[in-house]
Amino acid sequence: MRIKKAGILIIAAAITCTTPAVPAMAADTSESVQEIISDNEIDSLVSDPDKVVDIIMYVKNEAAKQDISDDQIRSLIQTAESTAGVSLSEEEENRIIKIVKQIKDSDIDEEQLRSAVTKAYDKLEEMGIAHYQVEFDTKSPVSTQNIQAYKQLKLILKTNKYDLIHCHTPIVGILTRMAARKYRKAGTTVIYTTHGFAFTDKSSKKSWIVYFTAEKLMSRFCDAIITINHEDYGNAKKMHCPKVYVIPSVGLDNHRFANLRINRDEYRASFGVNSKDHMVLAVGELSSRKNQKIIIEALGTLDRKEQYIFVICGTAVVNSTIDEELKETASRLGVRIFLAGHRLDIPEINACADVAVIPSVREGFGMTGVEALASGVPVVGSDVQGIREYVIPGKTGYLCDPYDAHQFAEAIENIVNLTPEARNQMAAACKKKAEEFDVSKSIAAMKNIYQEVLSNDRKYEE
Repeated sequence: MRIKKAGILIIAAAITCTTPAVPAMAADTSESVQEIISDNEIDSLVSDPDKVVDIIMYVKNEAAKQDISDDQIRSLIQTAESTAGVSLSEEEENRIIKIVKQIKDSDIDEEQLRSAVTKAYDKLEEMGIAHYQVEFDTKSPVSTQNIQAYKQLKLILKTNKYDLIHCHTPIVGILTRMAARKYRKAGTTVIYTTHGFAFTDKSSKKSWIVYFTAEKLMSRFCDAIITINHEDYGNAKKMHCPKVYVIPSVGLDNHRFANLRINRDEYRASFGVNSKDHMVLAVGELSSRKNQKIIIEALGTLDRKEQYIFVICGTAVVNSTIDEELKETASRLGVRIFLAGHRLDIPEINACADVAVIPSVREGFGMTGVEALASGVPVVGSDVQGIREYVIPGKTGYLCDPYDAHQFAEAIENIVNLTPEARNQMAAACKKKAEEFDVSKSIAAMKNIYQEVLSNDRKYEE
């Protein structure tokens, strides 16, 4: 049964997407500006286009003619965000970083940039897509900011008629489902996607009581729950929502990681890795939940630890001193680490790694693990939630207790000591597994879900 037409509202704490690296601009023309803006999907930023231009121009002018790092550009972006009164997600900042790097030394002026950005946003309007900037506080559900966000949601729902409302993440999901109760009774379908429940089979009893109870209560106010791993799927089935689905994550663009052409030795050398070293790679924010410290402790137990170097791509969460803690632990245990900061060249860095690690204590999925697999790199991951979806012990890597350094050490050594033939077999298995999570499969799954939930007793059925 096909749906003729439906109005859909999608609400999330951040709109994210993965975009390929784009070569530096060759000429200062309006066409090249437009191409840069389009290639980096600036139109998907949930912000006022004028403010986007203001941010980009501020950063461009500050960064012009300088040899400046991605982290320094990000700092400038965040300063401009504060001035403009907007809050961008990390992925949105990533896209602006790419744009700034391509245009910072060019002669592009504000008028050209504003024209290009406006055209990109106009494409959404031509498609009948509107977007609203609603600022959420993702830390505290009852903050002043979220009270204002709730009022904005109520107004958006009142002034527009939606056939389907699709919300993501816990706090945004709670606020949206509460705001949509009246409209759901009138026939609007509400979907909630969890990107990883806050309770797992390794959580304390207290966590289960608090988080499971909250999720179960809110499940009364939606028509479908979408999960991205089978553990969460099983737990969602215990709740009140009539329909529960599991999809193959948000999807990976496998083409980004295939057939890369790099000088591997030179790339590794930029991280202080020589030809005889074993490079262990982690990608993600530096935090206690991501648990990078356990890998340092694991490497510290190895007899030949001087042959290993732990490369971490990512930055610390706000107001955290975890980067200093990691450095101190590494120094104390005699482990070599390289904090690479935020990077945009993850496919290339993956290709340099011997082992990828994802030691999170809780992980809804962990796309960085699948990215490593797509690069043919085995993954040593925590035996939790989403990581179990793609780490198959002995085939694509190994699973470990997230609190057991010796298990991680043994698993890392197992991969490093593989024969060339066994290594090639594992690399092939890794790439094959990554294909199961290709973005095309995620899109197809979401399309089927939308069609199913919208085809139930709707007047616009064909």
